[in-house]
Amino acid sequence: MHELLEKLCCNKEKVETIIQKIESGEIYIDELKQYLPMMNEIVTCILYEAKISINEEFLVQVLHDLIDGIERQDDVILLDTLQYGWLEILNYVNDKLQGENIDE
Repeated sequence: MHELLEKLCCNKEKVETIIQKIESGEIYIDELKQYLPMMNEIVTCILYEAKISINEEFLVQVLHDLIDGIERQDDVILLDTLQYGWLEILNYVNDKLQGENIDE
């Protein structure tokens, strides 16, 4: 689980950096596109390694909204989805894993 917690931390940092760029009007789309393989990896870890319950419908909706935002290059959709979707998922999984580590 320690490795997954590290991956979550790296993902959160990357997402927060992208969010800051969107909010400040900086160019971010290439960085977001480069992040997608890392996102794919963490989604796989969440679904198959974490063994915690997660609302898969919400996860799929967040991923769909991210793709839609990238295709439209819509800052508002992407900012909202990253802040209130993807970052929330990462925080939720992190909190669940931290709780499991305390129990062990």
